[in-house]
Amino acid sequence: MKKAPNNKLTLKIEGARVSADKFLKAVDGFLGLLRNVSDEVSGRKGAIMWVVDVEPGSVVLNASPYPVSREIKNIAPMMHTIRTGIRSLEKSDTRPKHFSDAALWHARELASVIADGDKLIDKIVIGGNGSTTKISQHTIANVDGILATARTENGSVEGKVSVLSDRRRFEVQIDDILTGQFRRSAFPAKRGTRHSPAN
Repeated sequence: MKKAPNNKLTLKIEGARVSADKFLKAVDGFLGLLRNVSDEVSGRKGAIMWVVDVEPGSVVLNASPYPVSREIKNIAPMMHTIRTGIRSLEKSDTRPKHFSDAALWHARELASVIADGDKLIDKIVIGGNGSTTKISQHTIANVDGILATARTENGSVEGKVSVLSDRRRFEVQIDDILTGQFRRSAFPAKRGTRHSPAN
């Protein structure tokens, strides 16, 4: 297993106090986004293994990609897709290329760590290849904008609704309060359609 040279993405968290919960939430969002986008770009789940190291005396995580599949010869385009997609989410509510709904929600979770209002974390920055992107509440607003359009279907079920979507498939799971059972349906997402999960 050969590491692609000079490829690394860095997550930096700055603040007076970084709680364990916030740290884990930020790391989960960061790595979840990397895994989902690398799966989309490669076309194969688990084709890239992300290995993380922490810089001593800091809250800085370095994530390096290791191709698991021999078919992956060049990591650079994937890294470019991730970096430009993260920057795009800070600027507009246009879905970045290869960013599935799951990747968008991981980005939103990462941004929510600094946007919760307790002011204990000053800054979250993602860097790579000499450039950095400061993550803010703009990412939350833009992800919400991308996923804003609700679908309307015939019939109704009362219950708690969750929307799970990856690789452009739209899936709805409902905890039916009348029967106590889960109902799930899935169908392809149409081009240009935006989705909104209900909590």
